[in-house]
Amino acid sequence: MIAGILLVIAVVVAFVFSNKNATNTSNTNTRVNTPVVNIVTSTNSGETPTNVLNTEDQQKNATIRAASIFVEQYGTYNGGFNAGVLDNLKPLITEAYANALQKTVVSTSSDDSTSITTQVLNTTITNFTMNTSAIVTVATLRVQTSGTDQKQTQLSQEMTVRESYSNGQWLVSSAEWKSPQNLDSL
Repeated sequence: MIAGILLVIAVVVAFVFSNKNATNTSNTNTRVNTPVVNIVTSTNSGETPTNVLNTEDQQKNATIRAASIFVEQYGTYNGGFNAGVLDNLKPLITEAYANALQKTVVSTSSDDSTSITTQVLNTTITNFTMNTSAIVTVATLRVQTSGTDQKQTQLSQEMTVRESYSNGQWLVSSAEWKSPQNLDSL
């Protein structure tokens, strides 16, 4: 009897500790049809790796990454699009676009209780010219929290991101939100 109880306790403890190291590794930045590439560690120069992306696919992946990071950072803020958000975006955008966005910066006020969180759901390259330009459509889920009661509104919204290739990297040269769809009213 005591051995049975100890066995049950041991199984429960083993189960708890085996799940303790399991973490949620889901990536909120999802991409469609993006191949995963393993790092080749073979030093045998006669061996040709079969799982390495060609230069065009590497650049396409880079455009998707740049667009996803930009959209989540650009679309997430408290109290309006402010100078802090713009400062975070500067490494991702062209100088001309930074100057255009500077004109839309609002000063943050303590009485503005609106915040928006943006999560990328899907990305699609709609136009691509290697080493030159790309257009990426990014589908998002946006949660807007406003008012003293912190009421949340869920929106589905797409953004068209235009990118240009400069000095070996893809930079956002313009972006435009499409009309949002209120998911709470569906």
